[in-house]
Amino acid sequence: AGKGVAAAEFRLGTLYQDGNGVPADLGAARRWYEKAAAAHFAIAELMLANLYRNGKGVAVDLAAAATWYRRALDDGDLNAAVPLGSFYEEGAGVAKDPVKAAELYRRAADRGLATAQDYFGDLYFKGVGLPQDYAEARAWYRKAADQQDATAEFSLGSLYYYGQGVAQDYAEAEKWFERAARQQNGPANNQLGIMARHGQGMAPDEAKAFTYFRAAAVAGDADGQANLGDMLLFGTGVARNDAEAAHWYEKAAGQDLPIAEFRLGFLLAAGRGVPRDAERALRLVRAAAAKGLPEAETQLGAWSAEGNLVPRDYAAAVSWFRKAAA
Repeated sequence: AGKGVAAAEFRLGTLYQDGNGVPADLGAARRWYEKAAAAHFAIAELMLANLYRNGKGVAVDLAAAATWYRRALDDGDLNAAVPLGSFYEEGAGVAKDPVKAAELYRRAADRGLATAQDYFGDLYFKGVGLPQDYAEARAWYRKAADQQDATAEFSLGSLYYYGQGVAQDYAEAEKWFERAARQQNGPANNQLGIMARHGQGMAPDEAKAFTYFRAAAVAGDADGQANLGDMLLFGTGVARNDAEAAHWYEKAAGQDLPIAEFRLGFLLAAGRGVPRDAERALRLVRAAAAKGLPEAETQLGAWSAEGNLVPRDYAAAVSWFRKAAA
């Protein structure tokens, strides 16, 4: 098929994928994308890769996704460089090769793709596939941030917040976090909440912290959800509300955040804000303890010593207290 036909086949695929004008049918979408991909229509190859990566209309097949990303990149779609690079960075669907990941990110970063610039900066920050170099990380984050890439804005703010490769500068950190937060970036809103709560570069302001944490929580940031839960649980700057605290801990625990698992387990054990559920409480606190959270280890020690939720077992209590104290 010629490019004109391939373009039509691709558009048909998007209509079936989105259910516009036809019933949504991911299988049909895949078949139309495959027809367009046979003519080396790069964006169709990219869409096929995404379907295989996410298991939409097909079983998840990361090796197939990698193959289609590679074909899309070879046929001129630079947007395939970042997901393919991430596969090489993580060893997903291909043999792990951080150097190859760096080459792919650099290829797209040099052409001005903001996401690739951000990912390339991450490799310098972590020292993966490249020598660790905070100055280079900052330079690449800045390139992406200048294109309003929210993740890069957050990363740039973090360098200034922690003083990595630059002098610690809360004002500069706040500037970049604010830019990312305006794009509903969850981690940036959470970090601004921490700064407002602790008076870092600004006067302490619990109400402002609560607003930032709520924005982070709504954006799906687990740390923001837990921090919002803490303010509600302890009544810090707001009226105490155990039920709403439990709601946000539930969301953060769903992302395996240990402190949220512990807090939710505590509320379930006490029946505060939620119906009492001793079995789930114990399961959550144990999950947090397995991740090394001292608060959870201490709680399990206390329950073991008291015979609360578990049979009294002083030896187990000593073991848990020792873990927490280590």
